[in-house]
This record gives sequence, C-alpha cells and structure tokens, in this order.
Amino acid sequence: MSLFLIGTASADIESLTDSFDKSKDAYLYLSSASEEANQNKAVELLSHTESLIEQVQNLLSQLQDEKLAATGNPALVLQYNKLDLQYSELLSDLLDLKDKLLELSGNYSKITAILIDNFNQYNNEYNDIKGKSDLEGLKSLQSKIGPSYQKLKEVHEKASEPEKSWLFKTGQRYSALLAKVNDEINLLEEPIVPDIDFDGVGDNIDNCPFHKNPSQTDVDGDGMGDACDGNNSDGPLSDKDQDGVLDSVDNCPDSPNANQEDLDGDGIGDICDANVELPEEVVSLEVTDLVINPESVTAGGSVLAQADIKNLGNVEVNNVKITASFTGLSSTAEIILDSIKPGETVKTPQFPVITEVCATAGNHKFKIDVDVGNYNVFGQGGDLSIVANDNCVEPADPSDDVDADGILNSADNCKYIANANQADTDGDGIGDACDGIFVSNEPLTAEEADLKELQEKYNEYDDDYDDYEEKYDDAKADNDKKDEDKYENKLEKLDNKLGELLDDVEDFLDTVEDSTVEDDAENLEDDINELRDDIDRTLNGVSFSGFGQSNVVSTSTFGTSTFVPQQQAFDLAPLNLPVQNTVTPVVQTDWDNITFYAWTIGGIIILLAVIIFLIALLVA
Repeated sequence: MSLFLIGTASADIESLTDSFDKSKDAYLYLSSASEEANQNKAVELLSHTESLIEQVQNLLSQLQDEKLAATGNPALVLQYNKLDLQYSELLSDLLDLKDKLLELSGNYSKITAILIDNFNQYNNEYNDIKGKSDLEGLKSLQSKIGPSYQKLKEVHEKASEPEKSWLFKTGQRYSALLAKVNDEINLLEEPIVPDIDFDGVGDNIDNCPFHKNPSQTDVDGDGMGDACDGNNSDGPLSDKDQDGVLDSVDNCPDSPNANQEDLDGDGIGDICDANVELPEEVVSLEVTDLVINPESVTAGGSVLAQADIKNLGNVEVNNVKITASFTGLSSTAEIILDSIKPGETVKTPQFPVITEVCATAGNHKFKIDVDVGNYNVFGQGGDLSIVANDNCVEPADPSDDVDADGILNSADNCKYIANANQADTDGDGIGDACDGIFVSNEPLTAEEADLKELQEKYNEYDDDYDDYEEKYDDAKADNDKKDEDKYENKLEKLDNKLGELLDDVEDFLDTVEDSTVEDDAENLEDDINELRDDIDRTLNGVSFSGFGQSNVVSTSTFGTSTFVPQQQAFDLAPLNLPVQNTVTPVVQTDWDNITFYAWTIGGIIILLAVIIFLIALLVA
C-alpha cells in the first residue's frame, strides 16, 4: 500500500492544485530517499513511485476532463493549462525516477520489458507515418528513439542473462528501425539524383552522364569529360603539344616549346617558324680567337677567358653581352660590351670564371655565348681539363634528403619541406612546417598522390566540423531549435562522410608498400577516428564504444546501423530540486522484522532455561 494517498481531487481548480502540491512533495521525498538507497530500499521506493505515478496519471486525466468542461471560461482554461503543464512535468520526473530506481533495484527484467514496450510503440508510430513524406514526424520519432536506444545500451552493459540476450536482440530491432527512419529522413532532405552510368556523380552535374567517369577529367575544359569527348583539344584549357603552354597562347601549339622562343618577334615560335628573320646587327657579329688560360685547372681554381668580337655588318651593335660557361658545371661569368662599330674588332677584357671545388674531373666544353638584346646569336667553345681537388667533400646523395634541410628522409618529420629545426608542436610526428598538408619538391609517387587526396578530404571535413560545431553550440545557447536541428543534421552527415573516408584509408593501407606513406596513412586514420569522437561528444555529450562499428553516424551501434540522438545523453541523475518540509513516514523494513524475530526467539530460549533450572531445584 502506498505511503502517499493524495486523494481524489474535486472538480475545482483549487483541489487539483492542492493535489499537485502533495504529489510534488511526495516526489521530492522519494527522489531524496533514492540518493542513498540500497537495493532493498530501492525496491520499496520503486513500489511507492509506481503508485504515485498511477495517482498522478489519474489526476492528470481528471484535469483534462475538467479543462474540457470549462471550455466556455477562458480564464479558467488558462489556469487548467498551467496546471496541466505542471502535472505533465511532474509525471516526466516521476518516470525518470522510476527508471533510476529500477536500475538500483536490479530489476533488469522489468527494465527490459519497458524497453521492449517502448520499441513496439515506436515501431507502430513509424508504420503510421512511413512513406508519407512526414519529415517533422520522422524527426520527432527519431528524437524519441534516441534516449531509449542509448538507455538500452547502458542497461545491456550491466544486465545478466537472460535479460542481456533480450536486450541485445531488442537493440538489433532498435538499430534496424533507426536505419529505416534515418533513410527516410535522408531521402526527404536530400532527394536521390539519377546516376545512369553508376559512377557516383549525379546526372545533373556529370560531364559524361552516359560514360562511367568518376574522376570527371576534362583536360581541354570544354565541359565535356574526356571519357566521351571526341576532341580533347578544342577547349579553353587545351594543350595539344603538352608543353605546359595552353594552345590559346602557345606560339607553336603543335610543337613542344616550353620556352616560347621567338627570335624575330613575329609571334611564331622559332621551333615552327620556317623563316626566322633576325636583325642585321645580330647576324653581323662573329667571335674569333677564343683564348682560355690555363687550359687545365684543379677544381676550385679560376680560368681567364678572352675573345675577339668582330662586326662584319654595316650598323653599330650596342649592349653586347658575352657569357663564359662550362658544359656540365654551374660556373659562369659575363661582361657587357657597350658597342661595336661597323668593321670594328673588339678584344674582350680577360674575365675570370671560377670552378667549383667539387667540380667533376675530366674534359668540359668551354663556351662563349654572344647575346644582343633578346637574341642569343651563337656560342663558340673549346676544351677545358678539370683535375679533381683532394679537399672536396662530397655532399650526401640528394635523394636521401629531398628537401635539403640536412635531415635524412628516414628521420625527417617533413620529408618534402625544409625544416632543419624539426619543430612538432602537437607531438604527432608530423613537423609543424607540413602538418595537415602534403607537399613535395619532387614528383609524387602513385601512393603519395593517393594519400594526398585522402588527406585533403580529411582537411576539408575538419574545417567543416569546426564551422558546424560552432554554429550548433550557438544555436543551443540561443535556444534556436531550427538551427540546432539544421547543424545537428550536418554533423551527422559529416560523420557519414568520415566513415566512408575511414573505409577508403583502410583499403589504402591494405595495398600500400611505402613504409613512410603507410605511417602517414595510419596517422590519418587516427585523426579521422578522433574527429568522429569529437562529433559524437558534440551531439551526445559522451562517446560510446560497443556492439560493433558502422559508417553511418555514431561509433556505438547494434549490428550495422547507427544513430546519433538529437537529445543529450540519457541522464539518470535525480533532479536537483529542493526537498520540501514533509513528515517523514515510518517505514518498516525487512531488517526491522528480522530484529524483532531475533529478540523474540532469544527471550523464549532464556525463559526455557529459567524453567529448567527451577525444575532441577525442586527435584533436588
């Protein structure tokens, strides 16, 4: 029998209000008592709570009837509405308390039955609205299923058989139902776009809708993918000769000439110009009497160069640049001659060309190049012998240190970006100079290129998360339900994308051979998992692991379907409400009964001992 007999409220608002106050006091007592309740006490409190719930439900039902009867009195209806809200909130608090006491009492069979009943209710709701494009109804159902599903996972961890098996099976049913609800929501929010060629690109944006081309490559930029473009050289990005210069500006579009040389300035590159007409002052010059002194030198030494430049033409030639160099070496030197008059021969000053200390030993061609304006007229050369220098210290193989920062590739935390200090602020093994990017000073291998693409996707998703999280938190702080739902949905979809990216990285790791690339890919895998945990914490306030993995939304699932509830994690902590001044009832517990019986039996034994003693005296 309940300790709390609230009584039946009369038809007036005052009686209903009084009954509410008593109910609220009873709830506060039960809630306070549950704080330090053991299992036996929890069983007792649970019985009282269930009784109080039944009474409140009856009062709420009566209130609804009285409110209906008061339809003609707006002021009274307003009071009933206010009281209706208070009763509803109290009933919700009592149901939460019941859940807590059920768990404290260890009555997992009852908890399981409640969760199964909840599932049946949700499943019936879904059957009523499925296929009706009721987005609001589906989202409402989704938000209801979330806490129950999460509660089920928590209880599953603590329950034992046979309840544990029932909870697992029910969890699978929850998971399947959530998958259906989520699928319908996704279809309504993002209608399916036809994809005739099944290349993953919707027909509305596919540049080859009838040819499978997931890369959408379009080298000539004409909007028609290469897979179906009959002419890949008729667009604005065409480069027929593949020399890196677009056909629209290439002075020889059919012949590779990356330097675009055009000596006569007629707009036609020299490589394809059948009639290169040079100015007279250019063709009239001649180099004679090239002198190299000495003709043999130890690497690191200098060579003096001198030549005669003769003007065979009829016009004066000004600003003649003379350049001396060695083939195969980087050593060069140059001088400028102001002018050479018609018929004049000018002997250049001797000018030194210093060789490198580690210049390659052997014969090298010595060249004199004559340039007038933008025209390189000719070069004339002779042999120079280089003798090896014993003081030369050969540098490490450049391929062992591709970024030339003094750190070998095997130990460099930024292999392709120079960072001699190896700074790594976040300690993730990737230097600050390249953390979050993938840059190379040499052509990427196929594996490096694939990893770069995966990293770029992750960076994009990471930026999206920062944006969505900030807006989601702002919406919650402003109590803006519309924006909260909007960015919650975006975060859930982002988690889907990260799940797919994680699958791609795992597939990549199965095939990668380069150990350095493998390490980078494993770091990327960790980053993706951390970001998914961040999303889970943002939406749920907690991150779970259990019942398998999925790529849909959460990292905690039953089976293969997942769900991130729209509400915060299910909280079983009691409401932090003040305890009203109430008369604490005397409750007789099982321990009291045991004590009573113990004293009774003890008294009987003592009494029997006294009787036996007296009989013994009489006999004596």
